[in-house]
Amino acid sequence: MVMLRPKTKDQSENIHRRRCSGCGCASGLPGGGDGPSGGGGASAAENHGVAAAPSLRSPAERILSLEADLNRQSENTLKEKEEHEKTRTELEVKEKQLEEERQNHTLTVQRHGEELERQSRELERQREELERQGRELKMKDGKLNRMKTLTIVYEKFRQWIEGEASNSSSGFTEFSHSEVDDSIPKDQKYHLGKGSYGIVYKAEPRGKTVAMKILDKSSWQGEREFKQEVGILKRIRHPNLVILLGACSEKFALMYEFLPSGTLEDCLSKEERKESFSWEESQSGNQHMLCSCIPPQYQA
Repeated sequence: MVMLRPKTKDQSENIHRRRCSGCGCASGLPGGGDGPSGGGGASAAENHGVAAAPSLRSPAERILSLEADLNRQSENTLKEKEEHEKTRTELEVKEKQLEEERQNHTLTVQRHGEELERQSRELERQREELERQGRELKMKDGKLNRMKTLTIVYEKFRQWIEGEASNSSSGFTEFSHSEVDDSIPKDQKYHLGKGSYGIVYKAEPRGKTVAMKILDKSSWQGEREFKQEVGILKRIRHPNLVILLGACSEKFALMYEFLPSGTLEDCLSKEERKESFSWEESQSGNQHMLCSCIPPQYQA
């Protein structure tokens, strides 16, 4: 049996230093690198004791471990960069969308503004048109009122004319063929005058003295024309014209008011009748005769 000699303290420390030369221990002493207190010695003894399981790593393993850590950090950094790039891209897309929406909103607001301006101009034009139409309506209303007034005046005047015509023609008498034949005097002294249109007699149909003018039938187209002429003559009323008192369409006879003093020409030209008129009356008669011969367009 071989007996081993116990090692001294110096020998044990040298062995421990050799073992820890590559492990990075702070001290090979049993007390550790923390000083004489021996706080770290227990850890070293636990790590490098003879009885503990060997856990030492070689430099290659440590390099591989570092490379693995660096790869993991690089991968993490790459992932973070990708996530950051993705986030930045999303933000750019959202910013672009927001810019497009802002531009679209601006264009929409601009179009709405232009449309409102156009509508405002259209409303202004319509307002001016309504004002113009209002002025025209006022003018037309004024004209319409004047036309209504003129219509009323004309209607009143027409009624007055018809009334006057009715009153003036109320004394008109229609004579028969036999009454005219019986009224024609045989004595030449009752022949008041003769012209190209017929003969004028002093007659007394129905006991009333008249100047009866029997027209030549050849000077008329027919009974219808004669009646139209009578319809006009019986409505005429003038101080200087004799009144038509009656007529007979069968004999083409006209019954005028009888003037015993003769015609105006006789009264002005015959010496024996001049004394019946004053100088003013004679001049008035001459003026009437002269003016009646002047065409209307030459009268002052």
